Amino acid sequence: KAIRALPRGGGMSGRRVYQPFRNDFTSLTDGSTKIFYLTRAPLDEGTVMVYGTDFPQILRPTIDFTIANKTLTLTASVPAPSTGATLIATYFS
Repeated sequence: KAIRALPRGGGMSGRRVYQPFRNDFTSLTDGSTKIFYLTRAPLDEGTVMVYGTDFPQILRPTIDFTIANKTLTLTASVPAPSTGATLIATYFS
């Protein structure tokens, strides 16, 4: 009876698998834009990593950028990426 009560394979049993995503905003860098839109909403701000070729190269959550739903906003402590600069966001959703 106890063995029959054990869960068997079958469905995913409520487990969620998070997918990695990567957004390349390089084509949108123009020296003034500081708001970018992600293709998916990330799990939370702590799972987002933002890289760029302008200073600083690795941006810090809440200090250098914020996330609200799918919107990535660079804060006042970071200048807008210069024209043609690389800006990439990786995250889990």
